[in-house]
Amino acid sequence: MFTGAIVGAAIVLLLVLCEGASGFLWQDSATRARFYCPSCDLRYARFEVHGLVHVCPFGHPTTVADRFRWIPALITACVTFMVCGAIVVGTGVLR
Repeated sequence: MFTGAIVGAAIVLLLVLCEGASGFLWQDSATRARFYCPSCDLRYARFEVHGLVHVCPFGHPTTVADRFRWIPALITACVTFMVCGAIVVGTGVLR
């Protein structure tokens, strides 16, 4: 059962690596930056903002929307689980 979980983690790792390489599976196929306007509480694509200070169509200043990068976190979690699982199974602690 534990070996199956390690194989499952390897499959998830493969899926996450493919998603990171392609960038199209769980994203909106757009790698352009998103800008956030706190006054409008909306996000805009790069072509929707203008000027050097990147203002929204209503004239409010915008900032680049920060996002948590899930790809490195999932890769780290899968690799850690696989290595720990291989050590546990290899030493015979868990059969």
